[in-house]
Amino acid sequence: MAYQRSFIVYVMFCFFTVMLFSLLGFSLCRAETGPVRLGVLAKRGTERAIQQWQPTADYLNKTIPQLKFELVPLPFDQVREAVANQKIDFLLANPAIYVEMEYDYRASRIATMENLRLGKGYTLFGGVIFSSTDQPISKVDQLYGKTFMAVDPTSFGGAITAWRELQENDFNYLNDFGSLTYGKTHDAVVLAVRDGEVDAGTVRSDTIERMAAEGKIDLNEFYILPLWNADEKHFNFPFLHSTRLYPEWPLAKLQHVPEALAKQVSMALLGLESEHPAAKAGKIAGWTIPQNYQSVHECLKTLKIGPYSKPLELTIKELFEQYWLIILCITVMLIMLSGATVYFRFWGQRLKVSERKIKAEHSELDQLFQSTADGIFRVDNDFNIVLCNQTFVSMTGLTEREIIGSKCYDTFPGAACGTSHCPISRIAAGERKVVGNLVKTGKAGNELTYMTFSVPHFDANGDIVGIVESFRDITSIKQAEVELQKNKDALSKAYSELKLNQSQMLQQEKMASIGQLAAGVAHEINNPLGFIGSNLSSLSRYLKKSYEFIGLQENELTNHADNTVLEELAVKRKKLKIDYILEDSNDLIEESLDGVNRVKTIVSNLKSFSRVDQASYDLTDINQCIDSTLSIIWNELKYNVTMYKNYAELPSTYCYPQQLNQVFMNLIVNASHAFDDKGDIYIGTSIEDGQIVVTIRDNGCGIPEENLSHLFEPFFTTKEVGEGTGLGLSIAYDIIQTHNGAIQVESTIGEGTLFTIKLPIVASAPQ
Repeated sequence: MAYQRSFIVYVMFCFFTVMLFSLLGFSLCRAETGPVRLGVLAKRGTERAIQQWQPTADYLNKTIPQLKFELVPLPFDQVREAVANQKIDFLLANPAIYVEMEYDYRASRIATMENLRLGKGYTLFGGVIFSSTDQPISKVDQLYGKTFMAVDPTSFGGAITAWRELQENDFNYLNDFGSLTYGKTHDAVVLAVRDGEVDAGTVRSDTIERMAAEGKIDLNEFYILPLWNADEKHFNFPFLHSTRLYPEWPLAKLQHVPEALAKQVSMALLGLESEHPAAKAGKIAGWTIPQNYQSVHECLKTLKIGPYSKPLELTIKELFEQYWLIILCITVMLIMLSGATVYFRFWGQRLKVSERKIKAEHSELDQLFQSTADGIFRVDNDFNIVLCNQTFVSMTGLTEREIIGSKCYDTFPGAACGTSHCPISRIAAGERKVVGNLVKTGKAGNELTYMTFSVPHFDANGDIVGIVESFRDITSIKQAEVELQKNKDALSKAYSELKLNQSQMLQQEKMASIGQLAAGVAHEINNPLGFIGSNLSSLSRYLKKSYEFIGLQENELTNHADNTVLEELAVKRKKLKIDYILEDSNDLIEESLDGVNRVKTIVSNLKSFSRVDQASYDLTDINQCIDSTLSIIWNELKYNVTMYKNYAELPSTYCYPQQLNQVFMNLIVNASHAFDDKGDIYIGTSIEDGQIVVTIRDNGCGIPEENLSHLFEPFFTTKEVGEGTGLGLSIAYDIIQTHNGAIQVESTIGEGTLFTIKLPIVASAPQ
């Protein structure tokens, strides 16, 4: 049985091979007998068509040098004859003509033109119904009995699109006009309306703007009749229009053109850049993948014109002239089938058994295929969908009949369509599994996310003949991921804020503890300082009395003692250095009293700097705050800093002096750390625009520009680990903000840094 089945397959294979090679041989011979002829609809005349599209033919000659492309301009009434008699190989015409050629002569689109306007490409166009501004027509009813001009009965933008809108407004374009004429070119129609030869006319949507740009007309001379503005895409359409929008002109290959040649032309056109001379001459932005022309079919079907006007009627002669090869093949096939009928009938019964088994297996596989939760379809190498399941049908919102045979990029488009990232292109390049994501808008306007899996589809010989692609709806997973990320970000933000607040609280508690400790130490130092100062003062008085008594003794001894005693006393006095001791004692007591006063000043400044009872507003001298701070930290600065102060006379202001002391301390200590060895710090105060201005400048190493914007951020530090918390400047910034002031920083590498603090003058304490 296997032998007989193989024989049947072999016979059928031979038959279809003969047919295939006959068709291919005919097509190849037809394509290689002469130049490749590019037919172009001359909508604005032959000369204009040559100017516009000859550079494109030149571009194809340069891009595909092994072939010779020849431009063939075609008036409206010559297109059908040129296609029917294979006088051209490719056709660039309006969508209505293309649909007719597709229906009648099996032409197929390979690319769609992108019309250039205002520096942007557009793949849509329509028609515009217009009149003169001298006698404007603003309603369809006003067209009754008027003279009207269109371009040509087969012109899509210059006639057919307008007929559809007029018909849907209950206007019969064949009977309701006073007269209907055709200008043959778009320019002729526009000029006829402008010159008053007709009351109104219709042309393609971009014609009026292009003629105005060429200086032939003035846009203000025309009034546009608005009939259609229902879709959102109309709002972004830059041309004047009165009708629905339809896909731009397609470039179609005729039936006799080999697929390989069509593919070469398609790839060359898709690679045409908008700046190329060919694109500029054609006034296009380039070419894109073929668009869906279903809307054009609907328009022609509504008007019952073109391929939808009447049933196809062919004479026997025309039938043989157009389909002789098919008729011949069918005849051969019938003869072969007649000879094989007896053989097939013999094995028919046996095949039925196998067929029932295969059907059962196929039914089971089909149930599995249809019941899967993933949308699945199979695409051939020409992007045609050849198989899909019901899940995919539900995803598209179309019927299975509409999907099968359509292009995948029309039915279920994605961002990778028409690019090197297309799964078909990637698998053709050698990949064996392509995984990705596809985002689409659902029927309700919601965003849907699909995970895509693409694998090659092999035929019996192991050749790749397409791909199998599945779509899994992961919208809920993506939404959960987004929500999880939001929660994670919120948690991270809350953690950062908590960490900042904790660090600031620790810093504040630390400063409060230091303040309490400093206040206690100051109090303890004040007690011994009191009696030391008192004792030194008393000792100074006692020494004065002792000096007076010794002086009296010296006078009495000089007057009453003998010379021997006086000499002995003088020797002893000199030996014991009594005069030096008496003189130096006064100096020692004065130095000690000065030291006591200096310690009192330091203790007073320490209490003023860190006193915890100054947490409320107090009337304060800012100059005194700075001096108090300097006295506390001077021991750290005096070895490597030369301090320069330039204070202006400042009015007292209400503020938190303890907090400002902390700001000045942080800035001055940071400035001292900017020196490798020694440096200068300049502190100045002034009044500007009713504010107290404090400047702290150093001539240190400076701060890199990339760090300036981060200086006041919490935990940002350029110091080594363990040397800084990164909170000093952040707390300083918060303190100045609390005082309704401002702090700014300027720095130059190698020259130094300048901090400027501006504080408002608060003359009275707030209630």
